[in-house]
Amino acid sequence: MTETTLLTEAETAQGETTQQYVTFSLNNEIYAIEVLKVKEIIELTYITRVPHLPHFLKGVINLRGTIIPVVDLKLKFGMKSTKYQKHTCIIITEFSQEVMGLIVDSVSDVVQLLPEEISEAPSFGLKIRTDFIKGMAKIGDTLVIVLDIERVLSDEGISLITDMSSFEEFEEEEVSDNGSNRINFSVAKNKHLIWKTRLRAFLDGKESLTEREAVSHEECELGRWLYSEGMPKYGDIKEMRELERRHAELHSTVKSIIGLKQSGNTDEAEQLYKSIESLSEQIIALLDAIEGKVA
Repeated sequence: MTETTLLTEAETAQGETTQQYVTFSLNNEIYAIEVLKVKEIIELTYITRVPHLPHFLKGVINLRGTIIPVVDLKLKFGMKSTKYQKHTCIIITEFSQEVMGLIVDSVSDVVQLLPEEISEAPSFGLKIRTDFIKGMAKIGDTLVIVLDIERVLSDEGISLITDMSSFEEFEEEEVSDNGSNRINFSVAKNKHLIWKTRLRAFLDGKESLTEREAVSHEECELGRWLYSEGMPKYGDIKEMRELERRHAELHSTVKSIIGLKQSGNTDEAEQLYKSIESLSEQIIALLDAIEGKVA
């Protein structure tokens, strides 16, 4: 890529830089972590129990050949952890060159916050340790606790998970059967929103995606979901077929943007990038429509 970068979505007209965050819920409270700390979001899956670990470390999962420790974030924060429900999911995070999964009640959205919109956390009245908190923010009428994920996970004792022969496999019995055979559409939507944020960083020269993840409609996170779950289960729904078409169009546009950038046509690339937002909104609307039909 050339050294010339596009104006990022996260830069305002005044030159202020916003930070994007993934928001999620724990016991009806909203928390947030930086998008670029999130690799992906997956539905709750089978977990392999590892003996002699802290109670909040539920075990490990095998994600496409990579063994990843999984933390129940509510237990980590000393909260009551009830049975997992159909919207329960795992946020795969990166921190200090390590990867870990966080079990949360649900993922809400991807939001942008200016630095001045995040205030210092109070020293009292919170359910979790204040050193885990980067600050507090307000999104509409909702108070959001912004976490410092590096501190939250710095004492997880990942080095304890070394003896693979001691794993005892079990089915995740805590998952509710209520709608568990349905696809978690909130996971699909957030896979796309996180990819879009990483795409913006990728186009500006940061190693947030591989080029294949950027240009291939089958290799991005939503594409993997689409062809492993979405199309096989709901491919007979016209909105799902339209989703496949719009998603392929999105990645074709990204490929054109990369070509324009590499040939030095930055202004044309920026103009074409504006169509990404429209296509992205159409994809989210189609996912909402499909979810409404199958609910």
